[in-house]
Amino acid sequence: MNEHNTHIGIDLAKHSFDAVVLETGEHRTFKTTRGEITKAVRWIAKHEYPMVVMEATGNYEADLVDALHEAKIDLAVMNPRWIRKFAESFGQLAKTDKIDATLLAEYAKRMQPHPQETTSKALKTLRELVTRRNQIVQIRTQEAGRREHVRSKEVQRSIQPLAKQLDKQQAEIEKKIQEHINDDPDFKGRVKLMQTVPGIGETTAMILAVELPELGRCNRQEIAALVGVAPINRDSGQLKGRRKTRAGRKKVRTGLYMAAVSASRYNPPLRAFYKRLRAAGKPGLVALIAVMRKLLVILNSMLARNELWREMKIA
Repeated sequence: MNEHNTHIGIDLAKHSFDAVVLETGEHRTFKTTRGEITKAVRWIAKHEYPMVVMEATGNYEADLVDALHEAKIDLAVMNPRWIRKFAESFGQLAKTDKIDATLLAEYAKRMQPHPQETTSKALKTLRELVTRRNQIVQIRTQEAGRREHVRSKEVQRSIQPLAKQLDKQQAEIEKKIQEHINDDPDFKGRVKLMQTVPGIGETTAMILAVELPELGRCNRQEIAALVGVAPINRDSGQLKGRRKTRAGRKKVRTGLYMAAVSASRYNPPLRAFYKRLRAAGKPGLVALIAVMRKLLVILNSMLARNELWREMKIA
């Protein structure tokens, strides 16, 4: 049963945002300045049990999300693709700021998304540091690839100093990440606990702790759906389609994939599970995704119970 009496959609842009109350049709436009955000939050708080829905916009929404959380107003930041699919289901093709805000309010009422948890300042900082580390690693990999394919010594000399600078920056950021982790005993404990699982290294544990704070607080189906490793049925009538995974958190899936590759070789129960799937005719990628899901479920259970890894038979 929906406990929210008011559903508000917010369409965000870089310099302004539009808010629409579904129940009354009231429409307001605010700028993204601190003062205007404060005014918007006060206006939203006047409504009875409000639920706010907005789209993820590359972090333009961060200040507004923080202000809403501080005011203890329920909100959900949704994947824009889901909202677009929702609009198409209504045949809604037109786009204006007001129309989009109304659509988000309609989504809030019909789909009743789960309000997102408040993110601590420390976790936000860690998340940004981890994101920056991943960006540097990506750039470093691109530069290494370019160096392999150029013959000009001049170009190679151009690439080499940049590669060294990137290595230095990566080391500095990883040091800062470790310092932040060490400053938070609970966070440090979660990272260390996950590392007791063969196949889960420090980087993967760090990514999971930062990007998936729900780990250990959801059931196995919910956590698999959040990450995007839950197989989705594709059956209709007599057609039995291949089940596929979709959506979810890409950064978490990328880290889990590398962990699954390692676990399928060096974690005895998961190695046996992987070999059993391959022997049954499952393609390698399908078997690896199954290992990813098993790893995630195991980690979820371990964190929920605050238990270290122990070998077990995996069905």
